[in-house]
Amino acid sequence: MGNGIAYTRRLVCRAREAWVFCDESGNSGINYLDTDPFLVLAGFVVAGGARRKAEAAVLSFVEDLDLPGGKEPKFRDVWRKSRRARTLGMLRELGQARAFPVFYFMQKQFAVAGKVVDVLLDPLHNPGSSWLPTTALRERQRLTQLVYTVRDDVLRDFAEAYKDPSENTPVFRSCIERLVEFAELQREPLLAAGFRGALDSLDAIIEAEDYDSIDDGKHAEYASLNVPALMQFMRKCDMVLDMYRPKQGTLVHDEQSQFERVFKFYVQMSQGIGVGHSELEGVLDSQGMAVDRIGVRNIHRFSMRDSKGEPLLLAADCLAGGIARVLKLALEGQPWSDAEREFAELTLPAVMGNREAPSGYYADNQFVAETLGRLVDRSIGAST
Repeated sequence: MGNGIAYTRRLVCRAREAWVFCDESGNSGINYLDTDPFLVLAGFVVAGGARRKAEAAVLSFVEDLDLPGGKEPKFRDVWRKSRRARTLGMLRELGQARAFPVFYFMQKQFAVAGKVVDVLLDPLHNPGSSWLPTTALRERQRLTQLVYTVRDDVLRDFAEAYKDPSENTPVFRSCIERLVEFAELQREPLLAAGFRGALDSLDAIIEAEDYDSIDDGKHAEYASLNVPALMQFMRKCDMVLDMYRPKQGTLVHDEQSQFERVFKFYVQMSQGIGVGHSELEGVLDSQGMAVDRIGVRNIHRFSMRDSKGEPLLLAADCLAGGIARVLKLALEGQPWSDAEREFAELTLPAVMGNREAPSGYYADNQFVAETLGRLVDRSIGAST
């Protein structure tokens, strides 16, 4: 089994500046259940003079690719069979240059199950779920895992209705009625009662999910999976940045006009709650959750830039695309090629270790266990 890209997690040295360069794969906005089963946000943390070394490694990689017309390389370009070895070599070179990879992936169908629990069983809007406070993180996680096993049509209809809640009340009602039946079959009387409460409180729930009223925003942006993925990714990066405790930490995301304003809003919110709030972190700790801080402490600025001018954004695209590929193959039960296995061994171990894991996920536990099992037993998911 691989150990991931080499790195030692300790206070290396205080740095005046540090950066996170990141990009996404599988972005579908509010269309949760599209053809890409995963949303992956991935990138590299780099500090001080290591940035120049890392950028040189990427520029050398791009030069070796020699794409026609100086084309900007995307994952689909670098993962052609003849280029895979060089791509893997570039990732190792980045590790040697102390550019540390971080990623967060969301399994979209599992995330829909999470939305069902979070939206329909919020005691603030549904008195029938008063037995499930928002701080009951472990129980909410258990229920999400359970709801994930409901018939696919229920999650599909919920995801479709959630695109425009105020216009899809009948679909929501039908989904909840089926969820009540599911909870009863699972012998979960409290869950069934909570869903019945959602039927009674449906108007209040739908009104609360009207994100169009926030900061003149749009529901499709604020309610997308991109937002929680960014929040969790930032927290993981912030923990990695503890190595440097930079005076100026900057998160650089690949240019994406659709989410620029929304991302800035949530980055600023995370910065505002990043220092202190030990009581909230204590709640997470008592629940045994992997995220061990609220907000961010080491990220002070946010910007979106064109990847043509930022080599490490090109590397982030390769990292996100590769992780999405090996995850999708694992989900479909398809074998990994030798290069894909090597990519998985370089990256996926980063989600192991609970609180200390430098990367994270929101996905079906069984899927994650089986995927990591491929790394342990080379006969699982091997190419023939």
